[in-house]
Amino acid sequence: MEAHALWIRFTIKEGHMKEFMEAAMYDAKHSMEDEKACQHFRVMTKEDEPNNVYFLEVYDSKKDHAIHRTMPHYDVFAKVADRVVEDRQRTELIIHNP
Repeated sequence: MEAHALWIRFTIKEGHMKEFMEAAMYDAKHSMEDEKACQHFRVMTKEDEPNNVYFLEVYDSKKDHAIHRTMPHYDVFAKVADRVVEDRQRTELIIHNP
């Protein structure tokens, strides 16, 4: 069984971490609760990278991830991210499970 995964590293502008984390947690919570095809959505930080946030998202398919980007909770996140994200590095992956 294959799944579509994303590993994203966000660098947040100084002084905007709280606002970003609130929007990120809102998106993650509603992705997991409202999107049947969202298998996994984790928001992570590292102690030694105070302005970076990592997402690990897993969807049933690439198409399901595209649908995620049309959801109201994603729009809330995207509006905040557009203002407070300095840089983002995104990697798309295919998960291969038996």
